[in-house]
Amino acid sequence: MNTHARGGYQYFITFTDDFSKYRYIYLMRHKFEALEKFKEFKNEVQNQHGKSIKALRSDRGGEYLSQDFDELLKECGIVSQLTPPGTPQWNGVSERRNRTLLDMVQSMMSHTDLPTSFWGYALETTTFTLNRVPSKSVQKTPHEMWTGRCPNMSFMKIWGCKAYVKHHMSTKLEPKFEKCTFIGYPKETKGYYFYNENKVFVARTGVFLEKEFRTNSEKGRNIEIKEVQQQQDIEPEVEGISQPVEENPTDLETQPLRRSTRERYEPERYGFLVTTHGYVILVDQDEPKNYQEAVASPDSENWLEAMRSEMDSMSENQVWTLVEPPEGLKPIGCKWVFKKKTDMDGNVHTYKGRLVSKGFRKIHGVDYDETFSPVAMFKSNRILLAVAAFHDYEIWQMDVKTAFLNGKHEEDVYMTQPEGFVTPKNAGKENPGECHWTVVKNILKYLRRTKDVFLVYGGVVSWKSSKQGTVADSTTEAEYIAASEASKEAVWIKKFITSLGVIPSISNAIDLYCDNNGAIAQAKDPRSHQRFKHIKEIIDRGDVEICKVDTDDNIADPLMKPMAQQKHDRHTESLGIRYVSDWS
Repeated sequence: MNTHARGGYQYFITFTDDFSKYRYIYLMRHKFEALEKFKEFKNEVQNQHGKSIKALRSDRGGEYLSQDFDELLKECGIVSQLTPPGTPQWNGVSERRNRTLLDMVQSMMSHTDLPTSFWGYALETTTFTLNRVPSKSVQKTPHEMWTGRCPNMSFMKIWGCKAYVKHHMSTKLEPKFEKCTFIGYPKETKGYYFYNENKVFVARTGVFLEKEFRTNSEKGRNIEIKEVQQQQDIEPEVEGISQPVEENPTDLETQPLRRSTRERYEPERYGFLVTTHGYVILVDQDEPKNYQEAVASPDSENWLEAMRSEMDSMSENQVWTLVEPPEGLKPIGCKWVFKKKTDMDGNVHTYKGRLVSKGFRKIHGVDYDETFSPVAMFKSNRILLAVAAFHDYEIWQMDVKTAFLNGKHEEDVYMTQPEGFVTPKNAGKENPGECHWTVVKNILKYLRRTKDVFLVYGGVVSWKSSKQGTVADSTTEAEYIAASEASKEAVWIKKFITSLGVIPSISNAIDLYCDNNGAIAQAKDPRSHQRFKHIKEIIDRGDVEICKVDTDDNIADPLMKPMAQQKHDRHTESLGIRYVSDWS
């Protein structure tokens, strides 16, 4: 190739196992290095995988016909299989794979702004990827057939995308992160190759800007890479128990770019997917984090319309008055918050843009006196739905657009004008640790387990499982505190349902079940203990009646402790939780 790869490499040689199609690749500066690369390959196969090479299929290139090469094959008992002159089809596996490698390198390079000297990193990444993806010629992936282990694909990234990598040594005044380009996977360690300012280095991880890369990749550029073969320079193949194939050193030159005529379709994006195999997939909704991302995204028109709608609503409700700020007062900032609303199938039907003030800069007693959020509680909705289901009522839903703008603000708050500018977030803030991924994994396990489960209205409408905020001196006192909290919830539910006026029986006392005899006794007769009088007052009013429940029949246990599967399923069924298969 006219342009050498980084490191002075001009050729590459590959060895392919004829059975699994697993491939090794080595970059070379000169063709005579083929013998040393074969020795390196043979030693790794034997020492790391316990495999032996039975035969080596190659063409009649000079690097394979040397005396040193022939003596090595005889010494190791490897049969040399030479293809007849002018018959590259006899080495079809290597020929086809060579073409695939170069086509992929050409495609990858065309979507980056990297110099052509990075074809070596692209070639190694292509081989690394092909070893881990299914092939029509083998039943499993080459990696699984070669190593016996299913490959892990979760760490793989888009080659050539930009990434933020954290500095391990930096001063307080220097940036904590630098923007680099991802160029490959190192063989010797876990991590990634990154390129920045004419240097290549290895880092454990980074914040990869794959969305930005996909957005800009449509532009592309023309990269022409061609495999130039001298006469009889054809890739060798190996047969036997473990049959790797050696590929001749290959030049890279230019040729016209091949373009696929296949029709391309943009993928549908969902927030939550469950595959046919039962796996749960979370997909980012590509919601902008700031104004710049919104106007630069493919959905910029929708986001701009959402922002205009927000501004119109604020104007109609006379949310603010444009004035000069008082002398000595620094206005608080503001920012845009963007959200996509989807239907039950995951299709986006509404783009929301909300302008919010940066409340963390407000001062208590100056900008506000109290905080609250006037929204309905979920348990209220569940009670209403349960009542509607019992009486077979029709349910009508309404949405008050920008309802919070109708509130009255007694204090004067000075805020900067929403010019649509927000400082981009530091990419380092989006760097979750191992503990965060463990939590995500537990959530995914829960979602996979409960993906076919739903709550029947008429079952439980309110529940809570949390650490008690009060220190208890005994188990009895702990149970009493829990029963006290439950009695307060029962009183609230009773008042709420009474206000609906549709369930006459709600006037009766609500049964409060407890499985601790000591707590029940204290609730009914607190004696001289001042701290044991809460439930007694509620019981005397006739709001609740505390009852004993057997431990095996306590359906609240799944919220507090692990239990056997059969018992757990029985309790969750009593709570009103059902599987879809039971109703189909």
